[in-house]
Amino acid sequence: MRIIFVALVAAVAAGSAVAAFRSPPAPVRVVLGDAPAYGTHGKLLGLTRITIPPGAVIPKHHHPGTQVATVLAGTLRYHVYAGTVPVYREVAGSPALAFRITPGHTGTLRAGDTLIEQPSDVHRAANTGTKTVRIMLATLFPAGAPPSIPVK
Repeated sequence: MRIIFVALVAAVAAGSAVAAFRSPPAPVRVVLGDAPAYGTHGKLLGLTRITIPPGAVIPKHHHPGTQVATVLAGTLRYHVYAGTVPVYREVAGSPALAFRITPGHTGTLRAGDTLIEQPSDVHRAANTGTKTVRIMLATLFPAGAPPSIPVK
């Protein structure tokens, strides 16, 4: 009986160790629509929804064009390596600049926050909370460009 108990404890411990090494769930990107942007040459205007589960990380990257992101739900940790990213919050019914995230700094974005990213803004993001983060993105990217460009 003791051998079975020891084997059971060892199996549970091994399962916990394996669980500790599993990768966190990945963010999910869903393009809701895109179309050629009138008055631009070779650019697409797009609308995308991002879902970031707890523990998920979006690695260091930048975008090939301008992106406006609004956090719909959850709390996101956002770190800037290069560029300056303005963050807007609603004040008395109108958007107002709340703060800027500058190189080497991390900001906490919450539901209702909107930020504007330019191609020169190198950044990463992580959901360090316990609730899923949902973001809506409006993008103006060159046609055929990837949505993000990894940076080492």
